[in-house]
Amino acid sequence: MEPLKISTGTICIPVERDGEATGVLKLTPGDVNFANRYMQLLTAFDTKQKELLERMGQCEASHDKAGEVSIAAEFFAFVNGQIDYVFGEGTSAMLFGEVCTTEMYQQFFTAVTPIFQQARSGNVERYTRQSNGGVME
Repeated sequence: MEPLKISTGTICIPVERDGEATGVLKLTPGDVNFANRYMQLLTAFDTKQKELLERMGQCEASHDKAGEVSIAAEFFAFVNGQIDYVFGEGTSAMLFGEVCTTEMYQQFFTAVTPIFQQARSGNVERYTRQSNGGVME
């Protein structure tokens, strides 16, 4: 008997950091569970950013440079944890190593968000159009 072959729609993106291959980012944007985790990440990101920006403002007002750096490190650790939650444990280390710069995170989200949005728009359309009685057309 032939094996049942199922395609999950996983996209594999080779990752290079400073010209060196560090691994492969795997994402399945059509997976509802992945989409849910990704949307949770965006919400958590916004909430945490607002909280930390307020604290950062307090540090700036009191000229507390050590506090500013500590808050930035806290934010990057938070984002790394969220990335690992969404994409799998160890993903943030593969992407960024031990380096934390705003530019790196912007590069990551700028690259990944359109892939996710494009795949999700197709799925939303598929699930919201009128069904003709087929199973998950």
